[in-house]
Order: sequence, then structure tokens, then C-alpha cells
Amino acid sequence: MTWDPAGNIYVADAVTNAMSFHASALWYLGRPDAAIEGLARAVERADAIGQPYTRVALAQNGGILAAELGDADAVRRRADWARKSAGQP
Repeated sequence: MTWDPAGNIYVADAVTNAMSFHASALWYLGRPDAAIEGLARAVERADAIGQPYTRVALAQNGGILAAELGDADAVRRRADWARKSAGQP
């Protein structure tokens, strides 16, 4: 949770965060295919919610998982997705 100078609170969706951490747990348990599938479901949920803070938090977690999976292209996609979600060019 963060606050901006105007006092607004930004909270990432707890379910989406849990889904991304679950995907990481699946990777650590030796289930990379299930981890990729779980992360994809979390991304779908984040897109459906459309909340920028949720998308950026998921991009961070997803980027870490992509790096653990050795998928450099996915890391770049997550970084681009986070940047665009945050309103950056």
C-alpha cells in the first residue's frame, strides 16, 4: 500500500497478488508449467480489474518469476507492461 502527496491510498488487489505468489511457489516446487499457467491467470485478472497499481505489482512479481524461468523476453514484456500501466511512455 502506498500514499501519494494528496493523501490517496493505492492498494494492489490481494487476490491477484496471492495468485502471483502462488505461481512463484509452484515454480519452487518444480512445476514450471503450472507456474506459467498461474501467472497467466493472474495477468488476466489484473487486466480485467484494470487498476494500475495492481498491474504494476503483478508485473514486478511476474518479472521475477520470468527471470527465474530464464525467460528474458517475458521479463521485458513485464517491464513494458508495468511502464505502460504506470502511464509512462
